[in-house]
Amino acid sequence: MKLIPADDRIIALQTKPETKTNSGLLLSTGVEIKPPTCTVVSVGKDIHTYKPGDIIMFAEPHSSDSTFRKFVIDDEEYVFLKQADVMAKVEG
Repeated sequence: MKLIPADDRIIALQTKPETKTNSGLLLSTGVEIKPPTCTVVSVGKDIHTYKPGDIIMFAEPHSSDSTFRKFVIDDEEYVFLKQADVMAKVEG
C-alpha cells in the first residue's frame, strides 16, 4: 500500500525510543532521552524542505491537537504531521 499525503502533510515512520543510555544503563518504560524523531516516508505536494529518507524531530502534540495522528501498519508506527509540526531535520 502506498500512502500519498495531502498538500502540506508528511507521513513518517516513528523511530523506536532508546531503551538504554550510551553507558549501557537500561531505561524504564516510557523514559526517553531524546525528543521524538521519525523517518520521512512520503510528503505532500506542498512540501519542498523534506524528502523521503530524511530524519526529522517533532514536538509531541497535546491530545487535543487535531493535525497530528499516529497509526500502525504491519506493526510499524507511523505519524501524520503538518510541516509546521516539524522542529528540525536531523543530520549526521
